[in-house]
Amino acid sequence: MTEAPPMTERPLRVLAWPAYANRDNPYHALLHAHLCEQGVSVEEYSPAALAGGEWDVLHIHWPEFLLGGRPLWRALPGAAVFFTRLVSARASGRRVVWTVHNLEPHDRRLGGRAVYRLLSHCVDAVIGLSEGSLAAARQRYPALRRRRGVVVPHGHFRGVYPRSCTKDDARRSLGLRAEDRVLLFFGSIRPYKHVDRLITTFGRTPGDRLRLVVAGRPTAALRQELVEAAALDSRVQLHLDFIPDDAVQRYVGAADLVVLPYDEGVLNSSVALLALSFDRPVLAPDVGSLPELQRTVGDQWVRTFDRLTPDVLLDALDALDVDGVEGEAPLHELAWDTLAGRTAALYRTLVGRGAERIRSQSAS
Repeated sequence: MTEAPPMTERPLRVLAWPAYANRDNPYHALLHAHLCEQGVSVEEYSPAALAGGEWDVLHIHWPEFLLGGRPLWRALPGAAVFFTRLVSARASGRRVVWTVHNLEPHDRRLGGRAVYRLLSHCVDAVIGLSEGSLAAARQRYPALRRRRGVVVPHGHFRGVYPRSCTKDDARRSLGLRAEDRVLLFFGSIRPYKHVDRLITTFGRTPGDRLRLVVAGRPTAALRQELVEAAALDSRVQLHLDFIPDDAVQRYVGAADLVVLPYDEGVLNSSVALLALSFDRPVLAPDVGSLPELQRTVGDQWVRTFDRLTPDVLLDALDALDVDGVEGEAPLHELAWDTLAGRTAALYRTLVGRGAERIRSQSAS
């Protein structure tokens, strides 16, 4: 009698929200592409896919997407349907994971915190990008203390963006000189990032060779405020537009130091990882995941502050003059294949495949 061939385990099916749709930040696409290499099938979330039930795990990154930029009264019916289906899916054995990128929506829209709080009661596991951010999420939303929690850091962006121009080329393209000491703010400009505060602080910082470059698209309400603040100091350059991928190297590559003037409500920063991926040191607040990032890569690559002042800016630049940074930032612990492996292991544990795999390996 011929023995039947062994059955192969079907891939885990994951709905991710978002999976690949967020074009402003490659974080999601990188994570989910590497998850596919780990034997996980990742699809883009949609209400139809959620209702269809052909999935094992729903992985949510940004709960505020439920509100969709609409007034609360218009978003409530869809949100109610979503949570009803979520509760039903969990009752039938499907699992829900939430990566907590923020403690609440940055725009603090009406209903945003309520969505976060309600979701905290409807998940099976929570992922923090650091121990500190996981602890902060559990402090803010006590229901998460009863859920499985794991830390999966933010991965790096090395090799994701073009990097063909030299530092001198990048500076020439921006009208900067080789001898300038260049500070950079990069990324979307929102109120909580306090770019206006950075410009004001820079304006009180002495130094004829100092330059501040601000590159990123602001909200309409902030644009004029930034233009007026920068007009008081000729050392400030504003580039208030969306920066396409092929131009990122011009701005980050021209910098001596990338400055993140965020407030205490920030948990994580993809811009810090972007700067390090271009081997540019970072000056950032001592909040959220940033102190742990500093411990990962070293304090010569990430320097933190309690309050941004002219002395803090000058001390950070002076430290670079004295100690400098050499070679590449040490980002090996933040490789996407490693981080995807941790995420896939969590999925398999939640759906009961972790134990099955261990038993299978023991029997072989």
